[in-house]
Amino acid sequence: MGIFDVAAGVARRLPLGEVPARALELAGSTASRAETELFRLLRSRMEASIAPVAQSGRQLTSVASSTPRDLMASLLERSVLQDAAASRGDWFASVLQQLVPDEARIIAALAEGVETPPLLHVLPRSGHGRILENASLIGRTAALTLPQMTPVYVTHLRALGLVETGPEDESNPKGYELLLAEKVVRVALKEGEMGKLPARVLRRTLQLSERGRELWEHTRPGA
Repeated sequence: MGIFDVAAGVARRLPLGEVPARALELAGSTASRAETELFRLLRSRMEASIAPVAQSGRQLTSVASSTPRDLMASLLERSVLQDAAASRGDWFASVLQQLVPDEARIIAALAEGVETPPLLHVLPRSGHGRILENASLIGRTAALTLPQMTPVYVTHLRALGLVETGPEDESNPKGYELLLAEKVVRVALKEGEMGKLPARVLRRTLQLSERGRELWEHTRPGA
């Protein structure tokens, strides 16, 4: 029964002159009690739902409040307790956490591939520096999701010491022709021109470094 039903019932039992005042008074009293119960119920439900979040927040705050000094102390303590296998595992994990999926595909393709993919750098005809670095067909052979990002990926992998460049593969002229036809390379070649003189091109190959081979050997799926 709602508050208006209660008021109507009271109205039928009161003299006509008292109906509005008494009915409204009772309705207001009933509404007040209903609101109190409603707020009490809502508060209990909110507190129940907030409790897990608050607990999680306290845990995150505890982790975030660790100072660099605390982290260093923790690492030094672990270094005393670790053996060589555990230390190597920590290193592998830290490196893999810095990779994106396309970069992992490059490592897998270099490890399992037969041919050494061509790589080149584009230099300006005049001046110093490089217009484009680490352009490679590995983006095609590894079937990357973003093959246009290949130079960026290879640059990152080189910085991590996982891949390295080798000398030009003179037995693969077709590979270099295909690489020179890539859009990103053609744009760089145009930028590096000086009058009728073309930009300079350094031809190299791409391969896993010793560190990269070790990483793949210890982390490859199904090994």
